[in-house]
Amino acid sequence: MDVFFNSVMTPPAGSNFTSDPRIRYDRLSGRWFIIIIDVPGGMGNQANRVLIAVSSGPTISASSSFTFYQFQMSGTLFADYPTLGIDANALYIGANMFTLAGSFSSTLGSVVNKASLLSGGPITATTFTLLATPTGAGPFTPQGVDNYDPNP
Repeated sequence: MDVFFNSVMTPPAGSNFTSDPRIRYDRLSGRWFIIIIDVPGGMGNQANRVLIAVSSGPTISASSSFTFYQFQMSGTLFADYPTLGIDANALYIGANMFTLAGSFSSTLGSVVNKASLLSGGPITATTFTLLATPTGAGPFTPQGVDNYDPNP
């Protein structure tokens, strides 16, 4: 996955690795969606990116291609344990957020407009902050859910 996502990893990509992949087939669009995080410098002490790959069609073969995207859920925190859900309109990505010193900070959720991914970009993502905090109620490791209803 490090080689597969190299083009969208946090620079310099050569010192990074990827972690925590999630893969879904979206039968509404006939595409495969893969998300994963990168770990800049291999340490987890820098803000990182959520990486997204979208297949060119429903069948994966030697002639398949993928389009790659990335975004940051936070410019000051490290996103870990991402989750993925898909419906007709969006990808729903949840993550636990850690300070760059490694302490749990909060949980976030991002909604990525699926049309922006299927049209070649640019990516459109909206992030919802502070779904949970260390001392407050809320979801730990918020889960995106799939909904295959074409009219959600």
